[in-house]
Amino acid sequence: MDIMEAEKLFHVAFPNLRLEIIRQHHKNNGFHFVGLKNHGTPEEPCELKFDGDTSVKALISGIKFTFGLDAVVYRLTGRTWIPVTSTQDWSLAEQNNETVDFK
Repeated sequence: MDIMEAEKLFHVAFPNLRLEIIRQHHKNNGFHFVGLKNHGTPEEPCELKFDGDTSVKALISGIKFTFGLDAVVYRLTGRTWIPVTSTQDWSLAEQNNETVDFK
């Protein structure tokens, strides 16, 4: 699975949240896309399990620890995606349900 697939699957599970996994830069010549499949080995593949009870902080820390990549979770507020910062201890389910609709 690559990063874009993981981000899409996350959004399907939590439609009012968006996960952005920060891609790494290649040291020699510009931008380099890193897929999640590039980590681990066939004998011990890297995986990160999470559900609605997982906190945003735990998810972000897990991505950093497991894949060595930074991540940001955004919550939909009205029509704007706002980075989750002050409520990172909330669960993904709480974040997903907290969406404010400004219609």
